[in-house]
Amino acid sequence: MSPPRKSGIPASVATTARVSNAPDGSTIGHFTVVYDTAHLGLRVHVHAFSVVFPGAVLGEGAHVGSHSVVDRDAVVGPNARLDSHCMIGRGAVVGEGAVLGDGATLDPGCELGADAFLGPGA
Repeated sequence: MSPPRKSGIPASVATTARVSNAPDGSTIGHFTVVYDTAHLGLRVHVHAFSVVFPGAVLGEGAHVGSHSVVDRDAVVGPNARLDSHCMIGRGAVVGEGAVLGDGATLDPGCELGADAFLGPGA
């Protein structure tokens, strides 16, 4: 695992979060778990009660809403947004700038293209 990248803006990690590799400018919420082999880009925001599993990749500026799960080897592209209660399955890909509405699920191995929108509960 490469060391966290630096932007000059310190990461903000909640005292109850479990994360060892928060890059500069990132925010990691309360009771959130980010596994050691997950890769986080700069300025990533992972909100409370979320889990980012080993091998997952969050691109620069990605936003993961509260109570969301990013499974193993899934990719959330740069500036993509998962609203609260989202589930990204193993190996799924969320393209750059794409948005998943509240409670949306992207099944394992599926891909949501760049700037696409998956509605709430889908």
